Amino acid sequence: LEEQKNVVSLVEAMRELPGVKLSIIGEGSLRARLEGIVSEYRLNVEFLGTVQHEELPMCLNRSEAFILPSHYEGNPKALFEAMACGVPVIAARVPGIQEVVRHGDTGFLCGTSPSAIRTALRDVLANQPLRERLARRGVRYVRERLSPSHIARQELAVLTALS
Repeated sequence: LEEQKNVVSLVEAMRELPGVKLSIIGEGSLRARLEGIVSEYRLNVEFLGTVQHEELPMCLNRSEAFILPSHYEGNPKALFEAMACGVPVIAARVPGIQEVVRHGDTGFLCGTSPSAIRTALRDVLANQPLRERLARRGVRYVRERLSPSHIARQELAVLTALS
């Protein structure tokens, strides 16, 4: 729960999403600030804190969607974990994400402001066929591009090119 992850904008986006519950996984320096916003506006947000790796798939699979509104990412592992679990993903159109998520295909891209996040959540949550397509194609993307055998072939190609 740090600035880079843009969770403040995500929580602020919840102000105009009645009936939507947000579960936040993780810890960080912004937790108290986030809890203050949630309390002030009486938002339906729960803080799950740190979740053990073996419990993470169960947490993800209870969700209708996963959102990563970061300002930037290097290797969006949490995004890939959600995709691998068959959860439709919404993510910010920023470096590190826009290179791996194809809007409307393997995920749904949005801006980083509360209003852009809110609009994306509304669009995805209101459209079950879209969620099903994003989930199906997200799983396929992870299987095809992030499997250990695919990664090993890529690394071998780099090493071969360097020698």
